[in-house]
Amino acid sequence: MAREIGAKEALFCEYLKILHSPREAAARAGYPFPERSAVRLLKKAAVKKRLSGYTDKREEALDGLRRIAFGGIADAVWLCERGEIPPREELEKLDLYMVSEIKFTKGGGMEIKFYDRLKALDLLSANSLPAGSRAEPFFRALGDAAKLTFETEERDGI
Repeated sequence: MAREIGAKEALFCEYLKILHSPREAAARAGYPFPERSAVRLLKKAAVKKRLSGYTDKREEALDGLRRIAFGGIADAVWLCERGEIPPREELEKLDLYMVSEIKFTKGGGMEIKFYDRLKALDLLSANSLPAGSRAEPFFRALGDAAKLTFETEERDGI
């Protein structure tokens, strides 16, 4: 039978939910040798049970950014070509996650705006790499090049 979770273990769980770093959560909860303590704590049945319903909100946000950055637009284009909102059953089957706004124009057309893919990629690169990663400068340069390309195309009307 699994024992109840102790106060210090509960504190570790709460810090983990906020900080998303087991080592840092163990340190803040007052455990000596935070890395080893975090590994040991994450193996305990009582801690696993306490964290079982927990979903990592940071990972959820990153998943949403990935969908915006890499998602397809076929369903939105189909909707725009159709020119009208389909029945609810059909509409619920469409992947419109990337759509930020749908407007009907005065001429009877439809205008669909998407979330900014470059901004999503920029946020992903900023939040996906561990601090001090050797790849960080490469991805930063890649993001800067993408911004420069976008700004140049916008300026030149491309």
